[in-house]
Amino acid sequence: MSGQKSRESNAVTTIILALALVSSGIFAGHAYAQIPSTGGITLPSPSPIPAGIIPTTGPGLPSQNVTVPQVVPIPSSTNYTVSRAGSGLVAYDSFTNETATKAQLQSSQGWWIYGGDAPGENAPYALWRDPQGLHIGAQGPANGTYAGYFAQTPITSATLYHVKVTAPVETIPSSNNYLENGMYVQNGTMDVNYVTCTSVTTTTGTQWALVAANGSPYGATTFKSLWWTGMSPNQPLTVDCTIITNGTNYLKLLMNNVPVYESRSLNLNMSSQFITFMEPQSNYAGQLLNGTFQNYYETAGGNVTVANAPPSAAMVRIVQPTSSGSGSVVASAPVDKSGRATLYTENQQMPMHAYVIVYDSKGDAMASTSGPVDIWGGDTYSVGGSSVGYTVATTNELPPPTNLTATTASQSQINLNWTAPQNSTSVLTGYKIERMAGSSASWSTLVGDTNSTATSYSDKGLVPDTAYTYRVSAVYGGATSSPTNTASATTLASQYQLTVDSVLDTGSALNGMYTVLANSTGQTVGTGWTPASFMLDTGAQYSVAVGNYATYVFDHWQDNGSASDPRQVSITSNTTLTAVFRDTAVQASPASGSAGTLVTVTGTSFAPNSTISITFDGSSVVTTPPIVTSSSAGGFSATFQVPLAASQGQHTITATDGTNTHSALFTVN
Repeated sequence: MSGQKSRESNAVTTIILALALVSSGIFAGHAYAQIPSTGGITLPSPSPIPAGIIPTTGPGLPSQNVTVPQVVPIPSSTNYTVSRAGSGLVAYDSFTNETATKAQLQSSQGWWIYGGDAPGENAPYALWRDPQGLHIGAQGPANGTYAGYFAQTPITSATLYHVKVTAPVETIPSSNNYLENGMYVQNGTMDVNYVTCTSVTTTTGTQWALVAANGSPYGATTFKSLWWTGMSPNQPLTVDCTIITNGTNYLKLLMNNVPVYESRSLNLNMSSQFITFMEPQSNYAGQLLNGTFQNYYETAGGNVTVANAPPSAAMVRIVQPTSSGSGSVVASAPVDKSGRATLYTENQQMPMHAYVIVYDSKGDAMASTSGPVDIWGGDTYSVGGSSVGYTVATTNELPPPTNLTATTASQSQINLNWTAPQNSTSVLTGYKIERMAGSSASWSTLVGDTNSTATSYSDKGLVPDTAYTYRVSAVYGGATSSPTNTASATTLASQYQLTVDSVLDTGSALNGMYTVLANSTGQTVGTGWTPASFMLDTGAQYSVAVGNYATYVFDHWQDNGSASDPRQVSITSNTTLTAVFRDTAVQASPASGSAGTLVTVTGTSFAPNSTISITFDGSSVVTTPPIVTSSSAGGFSATFQVPLAASQGQHTITATDGTNTHSALFTVN
């Protein structure tokens, strides 16, 4: 297509500029190291944290919990049993259960994927496993140039991530050089958005930090320090890191199993699925420095839930055996009126090898697991198996609501509707509404009692582009029924992608048409060449316009036939709009008629003094004059008869001089 070279040169200029940014170090380190993931997707690894963004003064690391635990007897038998109903474990690797060399690990990659940019930069790196853990080493190819190597998980949907991290040294001898060694929980899509619990080592000392990064598929471009210790040469080098996040607004960090940071108002810009990296990154060329990792696990949550407790149950405890007949209490929680207890366990080392024991109000054990079991955050347990004929949860005899539905209303609201219970002899006083958000596997109470018999509810203030699951129970005074069916809905995203494409009216592809996006006040907020993509705020009003180029003139929009340019647009999902153009370099007169019609074809913008070939649906036609030649200005005129065999509908008339090709439509009535 003639006239396209100017737009192509702009694209080349953009690529050259991007390469210049990379070479200048604006996009630091090995954000460009591509790694394989599940489903054949390639995802970028985390970018190094730029020097100087983390303050060097701060608190020290918290010590492991030294509270003297409560010691209780372990019952020899109970009337009821406690059994696991669902596991919260997503993945676990102690890193200490095998001995393997770098070559062995790289040749047998499975759940763990090993990679990084160190090999491509000819930088020294190390990788091995032994009874002390997973060891990964990195060395900068030159002082000031980052290199790294990592172990990376597949995409998962856990919410709690834990690993014990050991930094190799207290200090490094070279000024303005850094070693980062930690766990990165990163967005499961192409953009390099992550949170990391990492050590940072310099000539001054070592510090530990929680940093959030946002960027593009080419690497992280913005970094925010959320929590950090002071930097000193006597900082502990081994730390338990626990990160809990939903990827959107919520993030919590526990260091040595002690909460040090929590926020529910962040813009993490991550999906609900993540990949995790164990990775050292270094721009110090003087030494290969090896980080060590132990006891990696990821779970569906930080709490353990026990349900279906007997009516007289008052307390549930997790008890780790310490000696014959006794154990220490590591977590406990009261039983609510529905027979449920939720135990806070995110501050415990997992797995907890322990009993789950249910007690009555007198402190006597009523139910227990048959022995110590491996307990993970997100686990659910249920009480049953009575030796005295106990029927679980008498409140379940009360009729529940039915037919729960969840409907997306906006970015921040989901509407619930259900059918009231039928055939109840008890007085209905309200409803209990429970919710699971994102990838969480545990229920939280949204409304304990609506104190209303209305069968609808609007859940507001939600996070955009997040899935929520609900269930509703009927409240009869002090008793609660079993729940309804579950119902799920996803809030609208805060932004959706608008793609503007272009084609010729003949159906041929036409790329590179200039496109302008303006907001409701007429201000330009984006430009590009088709196919052009823009991110639009959900439901906001915009206008989109396409420009003519050379002989290509806008005709209409493919989806609605409108000839409005610009056109108004507001989207609530990813949307593609296609602009249809006419090629005015070829005109057919008349533009429609019956088979056998004599048509005059005129052309412009062809090569001067050139032989012109004319076809009808790709087949040559007899023209008058028999040999058509363009003028010194590149124009021509010729006539031909539409073939008598031409069917009803649109047909394509094409003229070419061998270099320039243009087409027009003719409609057979």
